[in-house]
Amino acid sequence: MTIGSIQPVLLTTDLLLWIIVAATLLLMWRARRTPRLAAAFRQLVRRPAAVAALVILLPYIGVALLDSLHFRAVNPADGASAGVQSVLDRLLTPLRTRTETTYSAPLALHSYSKETRPGADGRLLRVFPRLEHGGAHLPDTAARAADLRARALPAAAAGLAGGALLAGLVCWRLARRGRQPLSEAARRLVRGDTQVAWRSALLTAT
Repeated sequence: MTIGSIQPVLLTTDLLLWIIVAATLLLMWRARRTPRLAAAFRQLVRRPAAVAALVILLPYIGVALLDSLHFRAVNPADGASAGVQSVLDRLLTPLRTRTETTYSAPLALHSYSKETRPGADGRLLRVFPRLEHGGAHLPDTAARAADLRARALPAAAAGLAGGALLAGLVCWRLARRGRQPLSEAARRLVRGDTQVAWRSALLTAT
C-alpha cells in the first residue's frame, strides 16, 4: 500500500517491537481493573528510584519506536525509491548524511586517527586532520571553548525553564485533583508527599 509518495514497510523486528508495546498496554489496561495489580503499580510509582529510572528510559523507548516505523519514499514521476528508511532516519537526516572518515571524540575538532597529508613545504606528514563537519563553523580551534559556552548556557537555561514549566503543570494538576491551593500543592511536591514520585521525576527530567 502506498500513501502518496510514502510506502509503509513492516520489518520483522518492527512487528516484534509493536507486539511488545501492545502487550504492555494490555497489561496496564488489565492492571487498572485488577485490584492486586493496581495496588502493585501504585506502590511502584511511589518509589523515587523506579520513577527516575522510568524517566531515563522514556527517551530510549521513544527512539526505539521512531526507529521501528519504516517506509520507502517513492518518486511519483518514475516510481524510483531511495531505499527503506525509518522516521528516526528522516528526523536525523543531517547527522546521517554528514559522515566523517572515522570516529572522533565527543566535541572534538580533529579526527581520532592520523592521516597522511602534505605539509606547507610539500612534505608528507602524519597529522590528525580537522573534521569535515564537526566544528566546521569555527574559524580555528581556539574558538571552541567560547563556542561551547555560547551553546551550553542557553541550553542549560532552556532546560531549567522547561523543568520549571513541568513543575508548574504538576503543581496545577495536584492542586486541582486535591482541591487545594496551588501553594499547598507546591509544598507537597517539594516534600515528596505525593501519590506519584513527581519530585524525583522532575529532578531527573531537568
